[in-house]
Parts: sequence; C-alpha cells; structure tokens
Amino acid sequence: MKRKFFFLLTLFTLCFFPQLVTAEELIIENPVIEVGDAQVVNATIEVSFGDITLTGGATKLMEGEFRYSSPEWKPLISYQVKNAVGELNVEIPTNINFSLFSFKDKKYKTIMHLSDDLPMNLFFKVGAGKSQLDLASMELETLSIEAGIGEMVIGLEGNTSLSRLNVKIGVGEATIDLRGKWTQDLDSRIISGLGQVTILLPQNIGVKVETKRGIGSIDASNLNVSGNIYTNQQFGKTDSTLNIYLESGIGKVNLN
Repeated sequence: MKRKFFFLLTLFTLCFFPQLVTAEELIIENPVIEVGDAQVVNATIEVSFGDITLTGGATKLMEGEFRYSSPEWKPLISYQVKNAVGELNVEIPTNINFSLFSFKDKKYKTIMHLSDDLPMNLFFKVGAGKSQLDLASMELETLSIEAGIGEMVIGLEGNTSLSRLNVKIGVGEATIDLRGKWTQDLDSRIISGLGQVTILLPQNIGVKVETKRGIGSIDASNLNVSGNIYTNQQFGKTDSTLNIYLESGIGKVNLN
C-alpha cells in the first residue's frame, strides 16, 4: 500500500510540477573589457536579482564572472569610447518570471572587478539580493546606488577620490563604511525606507549629519546632537568635511 502511494505521489509530481525535479545547467561567463582610449569612464551596472560582489583591482577596465542557471539571464554588456569618455553598461535582464511552484535551482551570482587606474563615475542598481561592494581602491569621482530588497555592504574605507555619494535603499539591511583619511569634502545623500542602516564614520575629519526621520530610531551616542543635526568632535576643525543628508523611514540607523 505504501509503495503504491509513493508511486502515485511521484507520478503526480512529474506530471503536474515537473519544474520541481528538473534543474538547469549552470552557465558561466568570464567577460573582459579593455579600457581603450578612455581617460574617464561612466559605468552603469543594473542587476535584477542575485548575489553580487563588486570590487576594484582589475588589470583591465572590467573583469567579470557571471554564474546563472537560465539562458535568458545572459548579461548584456556594452562599452564604447567617445572623446576619451568611456561608457560601460552591464545589465542582468529584468524579464525574469517565477511561477508559484518554480522551485528550480534558480541562481545568479556575479563577481565583477573594475579598474583602479582611471577616474570613474559609477551607478549601481540592484533589485533583490545580497550585494558586497568593496570600492575603496577605486578612483571614483561620484557613486550612486539604488537597492530594492536585500542586504548590502558598501566599503569605501580609505577612498580619497570620491566627492559625491548617493545611496537609496528600499527594504533590508545596509552597512556603509566611510572611515578613512579623507583629503577632500564628501557630500552624501542617504535615503532608507524600511530596515536597518549602519554608517561607519571617519574619526580624523569633521562630520555633519542632517537627518529627516520617520518612524524609527537613530543611535548616535558618540556624536553631538542639536535638533536634527549630528556632528563629531572634529567638525569645523579640519580642512575637509563629510556632509551627510540622511532620510530614514521605518527602522533603525546606527551612526558609529
């Protein structure tokens, strides 16, 4: 009786939910993009979902590894140079549909290395997933980040070139590391919807954080508070200043 039951259960599964028992072969790509004649690069990276690691340290403009389990998820990469300005675009397609019973081994893992050797304006957008951005070594001029749902770590400790930072986070947890010896002013705008955001602040330069808070809390025990303005002991005493406009919705913000 039990044997017949399991036979019928297996047959039912194969007939009505074949996606539960099939798995697509993992596809691996390792694209490399040369710098060419560019003196500065505008880079746009848009990721629908998955785990992504983005760092500096590339010997070329870009060196990547893309691991994905559906052919339609092939990354779209383009690069052109005009008047010494390079335009790099990397997109993981957004036409991804999951059915209610789609329990296949759906995976997308991306590792990308970008050049440290030329000025770059970087725009990074992720829909859902886990993002690890280690960008301290890069010669970034501006950095804009938009995240939908997931976890994100933005590592900028020790970066000395960045002058403008914009971060918009929807739902999830994020850590933004701004520690280091900044040699110029940095203007930052950080917006958080729902979740927890931790901002690691430098100790050697002045810091000013202007806040607009919704339903949530701000932990800034090491900073001076005056209304909605938070400053550190070095504020007004150093040549460079880290200016942050922080808007938080629901959740907690840690200013360390």
